[in-house]
Amino acid sequence: MKFMPSTSTHSSFQIIVLDHHLENDQRIIRHIDYCKKKRIPIHRVRINLHNYLTNRESVDNEQYSSVDPPLKLKGGVINYIIVYIFLLFSPSIYYQIYKKIRTITGSGKEGIIFHIHDPFLLIYGVVFKILLFKSSYIVFDRHEYYEKMRGLGKYCEKLTRFFIDGVILVTDNQINSTKSQIYNGINYIIIPNYPNFDHNHDGTIREKIGSVLKTEQIHLVYIGSLSTKVDRDIFGLLRIYESLLEKYPEIYSTVGGSTSEPAILTLFDSLTVRFPGRFQYTGYLSRDDVIKHILNAHLGFFLIDDTSPYWVSCNPNKVFDYLMYGVIPVIRANIDEHDTIKKCSLIFDRKDTYEKIIHDISYLVENRESLKALMEETRSCSAFFSFESVEDRYMDLYNEVLSTL
Repeated sequence: MKFMPSTSTHSSFQIIVLDHHLENDQRIIRHIDYCKKKRIPIHRVRINLHNYLTNRESVDNEQYSSVDPPLKLKGGVINYIIVYIFLLFSPSIYYQIYKKIRTITGSGKEGIIFHIHDPFLLIYGVVFKILLFKSSYIVFDRHEYYEKMRGLGKYCEKLTRFFIDGVILVTDNQINSTKSQIYNGINYIIIPNYPNFDHNHDGTIREKIGSVLKTEQIHLVYIGSLSTKVDRDIFGLLRIYESLLEKYPEIYSTVGGSTSEPAILTLFDSLTVRFPGRFQYTGYLSRDDVIKHILNAHLGFFLIDDTSPYWVSCNPNKVFDYLMYGVIPVIRANIDEHDTIKKCSLIFDRKDTYEKIIHDISYLVENRESLKALMEETRSCSAFFSFESVEDRYMDLYNEVLSTL
């Protein structure tokens, strides 16, 4: 039995995405776009936990609804614990989400696949599955850093594991550890964080690479999570930026993303004053603006804190964006595709120092032929990593889940 539109036995099923990720999370957006393309009914119900994004929330539409709880994540372990305990035991939040789902499903006769992106929302999924939506299933989209997750999230996985019907992982290296944490007798599938391949900017990319030998500006970019509480080495990134900005007047650097961490914001302010016009903190960016900044860049960063417990095999979307837009990835992480992209990237080990990273970037700044050669290689590498090559695995998993009817 296939989960297909109109003619399917399962045509009365629809997908409800539950998450508290950023509104423009590309993994979720690609998934929703894929379901729309396949005419699978889908709706995202997102809990807005990020205080600094409240004024940027989009209005509810046919694919998106948001729930705005009174408590927000503002940084710090105590705040984190309070917010998550409140969400887990707040009848009002359960009721708000239930109302959203009931509005989406109408009569309630339709079956639901709850596609869940965050461990604590598995509790919501189980409550809805057992008590409110009898004809429903749970698919857990388990992101990389949940590998080393501690505290509430880990217990939420343990408590709900026998109610999960399917699990989506990002890399093959997650399989064994996930099976030891979550029930083994369910459906598993791997969907890497590859982007949709974009040919709309080929001319701009060729021009950027072609002019790199004589350009008076070399642009560095990082746009993404700015949380120092999980795995990102933002302090290290800024240390590298500062050193290169001091050393080379042709270096220009950009950081994008949202944060409320005072220490990071103070550093942004300091670098903006010290290097006017050459250091830019953009704040939150739309996907279109993210692409504009990456298109303009020559080197793009993805650095995991070497002291983080979340040093795990990863498959970061932004690295594949860099490759697609002719940007050399500068990586310090346990990246799954290491062997394929090492010929066009600067990849560093957990033990490598900032001085080594700065030294290797400096070599490219001073040797433009080498810089150009690596940028040219990025485009051929990017052909191996397209979402289109793996997108139908969503359908495969849904069919497996529904075949248990």
